[in-house]
Amino acid sequence: MPINLVYDPPFASDDFTSICESWMSNIYEFYSQSSYDDLTEAAKDGEAFYEFYCEDDLKPGADFYRARACQEYIRVYYFNDENATTTYEENGGKCSKYFGDDYEMEPKLQEMLENLMFRSKFTALDVEAGIEIQSINEVMIHESSMDSTIIIYLSWSDPRLIWDPKDNNQIFSIYVPYEKIWTPPIEIVNLDKYLNYGIIFKYDAKISNNGDISTLVKMRVSTSCDITQKLYPFDLQECSIEIATPILDTELLNFKVKTWNSMQKNPVGRGRNETNYYETDLASVKNTFFDDNPEWEIAAFKYEVSNSVNNINQKFSKLSTTFFLQRQIAFYEITLLLPIVCLNILVCVGLWIPISSGENISYQVTMLLTIVVYLEVLSSSIPVFRELGNAPQLLILFIISIIASVAAMIILAGTAWLHDKQYDQMYCFSRGRARFAYYSAKLYQSIHGDRYLIPEVILKCLKHKIDNSKERLAINLEMKKSSEMDPDDWNIAWRFYGKMISHLCAICLTLCVSVASLSVIITIHMKNNTGKNKFQTSP
Repeated sequence: MPINLVYDPPFASDDFTSICESWMSNIYEFYSQSSYDDLTEAAKDGEAFYEFYCEDDLKPGADFYRARACQEYIRVYYFNDENATTTYEENGGKCSKYFGDDYEMEPKLQEMLENLMFRSKFTALDVEAGIEIQSINEVMIHESSMDSTIIIYLSWSDPRLIWDPKDNNQIFSIYVPYEKIWTPPIEIVNLDKYLNYGIIFKYDAKISNNGDISTLVKMRVSTSCDITQKLYPFDLQECSIEIATPILDTELLNFKVKTWNSMQKNPVGRGRNETNYYETDLASVKNTFFDDNPEWEIAAFKYEVSNSVNNINQKFSKLSTTFFLQRQIAFYEITLLLPIVCLNILVCVGLWIPISSGENISYQVTMLLTIVVYLEVLSSSIPVFRELGNAPQLLILFIISIIASVAAMIILAGTAWLHDKQYDQMYCFSRGRARFAYYSAKLYQSIHGDRYLIPEVILKCLKHKIDNSKERLAINLEMKKSSEMDPDDWNIAWRFYGKMISHLCAICLTLCVSVASLSVIITIHMKNNTGKNKFQTSP
């Protein structure tokens, strides 16, 4: 007995006569009598049934009418079965999904057909489905997508393909090309684009003598992800691959994961349609030839079978597989985090360089330009965000560095101005400045033990307990005239005062930068550890 292949889906009836009769009457009612007659005549003249996208070039003597074209159209359009060989095609008729660029079926008529199909008494086909991942090629944060190579496996039963091995030379299974039999018309719902030039490898389908069919489809795809960028580059991402059959209602086809459930950790039951991260076993989703990604590691995964509804209220089955991805951070710790921490340290160290060296301002400008270059590298790797609250924590660390660098340049500019005090302002040294310089020096001496040689001008200003600026200026000028102090002594006092200000600002800026940087780094690691608990701990 020969083994005959079938092209129709297992849930399809032998013909669609009743559906076509109802639908054609709807077509007749949809058009006015005159317009329908014109359409019929045009179809005859062009030898085509335009309302069904069917070309009609029948053999002489063949008696096939619009009803046959309707049935052929349903096979092609609704079941995606463009390889079916029917009596209509054998006699010269041919239907396709689209007929010409200037004609489209009325959406209302298409909706009528779908409603008729949904009301048909078909038995829903259960399709065992699952995904194996061969490689995570790249997670593109800037594009909010994941590039991966996946293998989708499908299995179902077709009682029409049952045979007795005794009658077929003890053949228990055969392999046939994917295109030679009907296969579920799956789609990747969250697909961005096919990669690898759009090449899709469809493996031969295995058909067992009991009617069980299994096949594999391999492809490289870019799928959209809901990217979380706040912890970049210490982030944890959840990316999904969603497969469905949008053209087939749940009354016709449903995904099942009983086989996949049996491969997971306990207590996943065979009848469950969803799992959590802590329940699944990575070995069940990684292909035998899985290639590790140097940047991303699959920490866990979960899957769920659910029903989705499209815009015309058609319910279809969908299998969502979500991967919990953890970035390998060693590279970014060395190339991003460590340099920015070092730059923060160098910005603060620059305030301790003596102003007399003349390199302070240029040093801080160099630091600022270096930070800006790193900021440019970072901004090219992350997507645009609308609110500051969504900004990556590492970006905030860069902003802290920029603010610190600008503040350091302002402090150094003020210190340089005090260092080169002009003659017309030299004698405006107040008692308040003298007190600040004196007690600051005492504080620093108590901290590091070194003694400061406090200028004589500052000590004399402290003796004159006058805070009024005019009276203070008069006393200073009197000191100048009496030759108690020459101009160099006043310059030394101003420089000493500037140095004390510079030291105080350096201490404050160092503390502020250190606290801000540590808080950002601690926040990143705490949130990173919190995210890991999602798959490490059961509720």
